[in-house]
Amino acid sequence: MSSITIELDNEVASLLGATDQSASAAARELLVMELYRLGRLSTEKSASVLGMNRLSFLNRASDLGVSYLQLSPGELEADLNVARTA
Repeated sequence: MSSITIELDNEVASLLGATDQSASAAARELLVMELYRLGRLSTEKSASVLGMNRLSFLNRASDLGVSYLQLSPGELEADLNVARTA
């Protein structure tokens, strides 16, 4: 496992520590969520890194406003058109 050090202004660092997690755990979770949102991590890998099962990860992502379905507007419209004709 790799370790990184991030320098943050005290005000920002205190926001990480304001959760029920340690600042380090909160930063890890935010980083993993962003990588997942960008499509760089799968749900399985994201869950594994955060030490939870896939369903717990998806629930936590939803709590944080990170969508499981990451479709572009065009993909969504295409899927809706298929569903309408079915």
